Amino acid sequence: MIRNAAICCFSCTLLFVSFIGSALAYNSKHPYVYLTQQQLDSLSELVNSGESNYITEAYSKMKTYGDARIEDVPLVVAYRGDDPNLVHYRIGLTDTEKATAWAVSYNVEQDPSKKRRYAQKVKDYVMAYEQARMDAYFGPVVSWSINILIAYDLTYSSGLYSEGDVTKIQSLLRAGGVVPQANWCETDAAWNQNMSHWYCGLFALSAIMMDDQAAIERAYTQFKRRVDGTYSDGRFHDYDHRNLAYNNFSLSPMLFAAQAAKNTGRDWWGYRGPEGRSLERSVDFLASAAHTRNGNDWVPSIYGNLSSETGESSGQNIGAYGLALQQKVLSDQRFIFELALNHNNKKLYLDILNDSSSGKISRGSIYNYHAHYWLSTFLNVDKLSGDSQPDHPPSAEGSPPKAPTNLKFGILP
Repeated sequence: MIRNAAICCFSCTLLFVSFIGSALAYNSKHPYVYLTQQQLDSLSELVNSGESNYITEAYSKMKTYGDARIEDVPLVVAYRGDDPNLVHYRIGLTDTEKATAWAVSYNVEQDPSKKRRYAQKVKDYVMAYEQARMDAYFGPVVSWSINILIAYDLTYSSGLYSEGDVTKIQSLLRAGGVVPQANWCETDAAWNQNMSHWYCGLFALSAIMMDDQAAIERAYTQFKRRVDGTYSDGRFHDYDHRNLAYNNFSLSPMLFAAQAAKNTGRDWWGYRGPEGRSLERSVDFLASAAHTRNGNDWVPSIYGNLSSETGESSGQNIGAYGLALQQKVLSDQRFIFELALNHNNKKLYLDILNDSSSGKISRGSIYNYHAHYWLSTFLNVDKLSGDSQPDHPPSAEGSPPKAPTNLKFGILP
């Protein structure tokens, strides 16, 4: 995810987290914080059936990107607050993008040797980033951390992580906020701005992965605080104070948190705050043609004109393909509507994702890149794999994920 401008709004002071007195254990039941085993199995079945549709095309793009980089090694570099080009940040986004592609491919691939290769590559990257001790500078790299934790979660069942590896990841999860004292999510003075929302998304994922009930309740309190802090129409603080892209940046980590909660039997999507404020209202705010059509004259990016500037010229890394920033904002919103669809089968969301709304976030020309966008598409294999979809009633919440089949430490066959 692209967060360069947000970084400039926060101090680069190092975060030191004490682990003294903590006896939390990793949730060995494998939480599936983004994709459940059932969803992964459905994706594998669809891809390996030979069908051709939106889902299989998205998977093919992701797999092609990952396969072309399978010989790459982790390039993680230490955080430097004086780095004008944010090299550490751009490298981290690209590295974790690769790891995500391999992590999903591991769950879909049927060839045992290829499957093991994908899992090993993910482990190499996960442990490289764990060794870099990202908790020492969570502010600038919070989205890296979320990517790494999701990639780890998707490959935990491979058996390639030793007990020592899990112990190291456990400390990284604690650094995400699962400690008795207040963390950045709870103490940040700029609580209504996008970067604070990212801290809270990381906190929620970490708490759920650690299966720490007290930390989960703390994370939910902060989640509700930020939903309550939206405007009555659903927009976030940064919509007015920055631009549409930053509104999306505020919403995205709240959706991560809600998805992890759903996959573990909790309904955070259904939370309703004062005057009916909710994630659903915030997603609906983005559904107008003014927010979904490429070519609109939106509030200018702080980097320049959204309709023409590229990630390269702005100093941003925008993923595997390189899109104009306006296209990048639209891709952010495809991801948002795909996540929302997994919580509520609304015709509004289906129309946008099937290119039949008054706006146009085109599958072919826009949906092309980045870890979270691949993952969110695969949440809806049953809804988005056809050419058209009916309007379904809202889906039930709280169903537990399908249990994993292999949780033993060892080596893949």
